[in-house]
Amino acid sequence: MQVKHLLLLVVLILMIPPGFYYLMNQSSNPEKEEPFEYEVVQTGPDSISVKISENGEAAESPYYDQFVKKIKSTPTWLVQDANFQGCVTKAVDNCVANTTQKEAQLLQSDSLCDALPPSEAANCKNQFHYTKAIQTKDISLCEKITNEFQRNACQNGVFTQKALETRDPRWCDKVTTASNTTPGLVSPEKQNCLNLLDLQRGASDSTFLNSDWDDEVMQETILN
Repeated sequence: MQVKHLLLLVVLILMIPPGFYYLMNQSSNPEKEEPFEYEVVQTGPDSISVKISENGEAAESPYYDQFVKKIKSTPTWLVQDANFQGCVTKAVDNCVANTTQKEAQLLQSDSLCDALPPSEAANCKNQFHYTKAIQTKDISLCEKITNEFQRNACQNGVFTQKALETRDPRWCDKVTTASNTTPGLVSPEKQNCLNLLDLQRGASDSTFLNSDWDDEVMQETILN
């Protein structure tokens, strides 16, 4: 009789859903319930990885589980292929870089870019300053951009925004060119600024002023 009772007890214990123990543990230790934290670390000259942790211990994200299931359902020969592995690595790196850049813009802090490899961190910061300069029309932020092409594009973007804001075509005269333009012809960059202003005005032809505005007055207006 005692053996039957023991077996019955074992069966009843086994029938308890696994989630029950988790709920019991959470109710008795509510202070342990904390959000996931992640850390982006550089694992090589051109590679990065994401470490996910909870309460100081390694943990798996629900999203990570989905990725693992997807890969496990992929044929072994494909997963072991170098092209597949390289493709997945690039996809993860791109996701981390893009997300870091968006978070930097959202939190208004370019220090988040430092979590990326040096080359990607520089591009992340350049994009951060470019976006902020265009939004605030602050040309001094363009000077923080290390890439010459991006810095030039940033300055032209600010001048174009100023032209649209003030409806003054003389701002377009400050737009510089990054291409070889035939002497006497308007550069594509300046023409783009004029075209945008033309569209804003709703005019059919462009009768704009010449670039005879005093540079000191222009510079003072920019800083203000």
